[in-house]
Amino acid sequence: AAVPPALASPLTPPLPTEERIFQLDVRADGSQLLAATSADTLVWDLTADDIPASRRRVSSGPKKSFRAEFSPDGSKTLFIDLNTARILDAETGAVIASFSHGFELSSAHFSSDGRRLLVSGPPNHGAERGAGWAVVWDLESRKQIVNLPHDAQVSRARFSPDGRMVITLAQDKRLRIWDVELGQMLAPPIRHSSGVVDFQVTHDNRELVTLSASRVWVRPMPMRGPVVPEWLPDLAEAVAGRRIDDRGQIELVPSQRLEDVRQHLAQLSANDDYG
Repeated sequence: AAVPPALASPLTPPLPTEERIFQLDVRADGSQLLAATSADTLVWDLTADDIPASRRRVSSGPKKSFRAEFSPDGSKTLFIDLNTARILDAETGAVIASFSHGFELSSAHFSSDGRRLLVSGPPNHGAERGAGWAVVWDLESRKQIVNLPHDAQVSRARFSPDGRMVITLAQDKRLRIWDVELGQMLAPPIRHSSGVVDFQVTHDNRELVTLSASRVWVRPMPMRGPVVPEWLPDLAEAVAGRRIDDRGQIELVPSQRLEDVRQHLAQLSANDDYG
C-alpha cells in the first residue's frame, strides 16, 4: 500500500548537530526531545514553531553523555557520563543527584514509578576479572537497595514494568531475571545457541520476549509472590500495641497510632495491591 504523503514527509529539516548521537528519548508529554551525544547533552522543544532553532544544551549536564532518558513523569532527566549517573531537573537543569561508580557504566534506567534507579557495568574494585554488576538505588534515600553480581560484564539491564524484577544481559550472552527485594535470581540463566541480543518484558509482566541472532522467543516470566506491603509492620504494631525498639526492648505503641494507620490505608492509591 502507498504511504500517505503526510507520513512520507518529515515534519522538520534534519535537527542540527555535528556530534555523534548515542541515544534519543522523548518526554512523556511529547514536548521535548533529549539527545546524548559525543560533545553535548541537547534538548529540542517539540512544541516550538521552529523546532531546529529551539536546540539548547543542558547546562548542568555532562559534556559527553552516552545514555540519556526522561523519568516516567517527565520531571527529571538521567545521563550517563562514563562512571557517573546524573539526575537533573528537566525544567531548570539543576542537579538532583549523582551516583558515581569505580568503572564505566553500561546502562542506567528509571523504574516505572520513577522512585528507583538501575545502573550496570563492568567489575567493581576488587571483583574478579571479567565479572560485572547491576545496582538498584532508592532515589529518595540515595541508598543502595541491592547489588546483583555477575560472572561476566553486564551490557544491559532493565526493570520489569512493575519494578519488582530486574532483567540483565551479560557478555556471556546469558539473560538473568532477578527479584529486586531478595537480590536472587528467579530462574536459571536463559541462553540461546546464538546468544541473546535483546529483550523486552510485556507491560503486564507476564511474558519475556528475547531476540537471538535470527529468532524471536516468547516465554512466561517466572512466578513471584506478592510483596509484603510497607504499611503491614506499622499495622501489626498498632494492633498489638507494642513494638521492639532499636535496643531489642519491648515498648508500648500509643493508641493514636492505630488511627493514623487506618487513615493512611484509606488514602492508598488504586495501584496498591492491598488497597
